[in-house]
Amino acid sequence: MVENEQQNEEKPHLHREKVKEDINTGKERVEKRAEIGKNVVDRVSTDLGKSMEDLMVSMRGVQKTMDGKIQDYKETTPSKLDLDLIDVSDCYYLKVDLPGVEKDQIEIEASENEITIKANFPSTLEDIEKPSDVQPEFLIKGRKTGEAKRSVRLPAKIKIKEISAKANAGTIFLEIPKVQEEKYTVDLE
Repeated sequence: MVENEQQNEEKPHLHREKVKEDINTGKERVEKRAEIGKNVVDRVSTDLGKSMEDLMVSMRGVQKTMDGKIQDYKETTPSKLDLDLIDVSDCYYLKVDLPGVEKDQIEIEASENEITIKANFPSTLEDIEKPSDVQPEFLIKGRKTGEAKRSVRLPAKIKIKEISAKANAGTIFLEIPKVQEEKYTVDLE
């Protein structure tokens, strides 16, 4: 029995009420911290949501501006040259529109059955005398500027050295003689 009394004395005595109170206090602390954490998360997510919305609005504005710039570029860059090609029995006739392009800015190349025309459409800025410290700003930019090139493959071989070209009123007109294939009659023996 003495042994039992010693064991009872060695065990710490727990007060149930104190333990319950400590548990409740711990729960309250955890709940309070969870509430604070929830509030912080709510504020962060709200701020992040607003920031993302602001970012999306800004990105849409940038996209709209870029789309406008790209469209302006497409509208004012000569992607290909406008032309007519006519086939007459022994010749081709080619008329190409090159408004505003000087003769020295036009290059015509011919090969066995192809004509290539290159032209450089000048910018309006080249016509303006301005002080070097002034940066001009286009209010409307509708004229095509820059280099354009177009190749035309012809169905028949051409006489390269007999091609004639004339420039008149913003167009060039080419007369392109065809190579006439000789035909032989083969005699049967």
